[in-house]
Amino acid sequence: MNQLKNGRTANGMVGAKVSATGQNPNNKAWITVLMIKGADCREEITKFYFLNYEVEYLEFDEKYNEEIHGNDWDLFLIRTEKYYNIKDEIALENILRIWLDDVNRLKPVANIELPNF
Repeated sequence: MNQLKNGRTANGMVGAKVSATGQNPNNKAWITVLMIKGADCREEITKFYFLNYEVEYLEFDEKYNEEIHGNDWDLFLIRTEKYYNIKDEIALENILRIWLDDVNRLKPVANIELPNF
C-alpha cells in the first residue's frame, strides 16, 4: 500500500495477476487497486489527502491474447467485480484476501501484464 501512499505509480494504480475465481480456472484474471485522493488548492501549495480506495477484478476467457486480439478485449471479458468507497487499509486488505494471500504482490499496473484498454 506504500506504493499508493508515496506516489510510486505512474497513474495511481497497483494490481496483480491472480487466479481466476470463475467457472474456468484457466481464465486470465487481474485485480487493480486505485487510491482516490482529494486536493485542497486554497493555498499556494496544493495539499492532497486520502478519500478512499477502489478495487476492480477483471476475468478474461483463456483464449484472449492481447497480441492477436488487441482492442477486442471486450469480446473476451467474462466477469468484472468492483468495490467502491473502501475507507481504510483494513477493509481493503479484507477485500483483497479474496484473491491475494499477500498484499505485497501488488505492483504498479505497468508491471503486471494487464491488457491495455
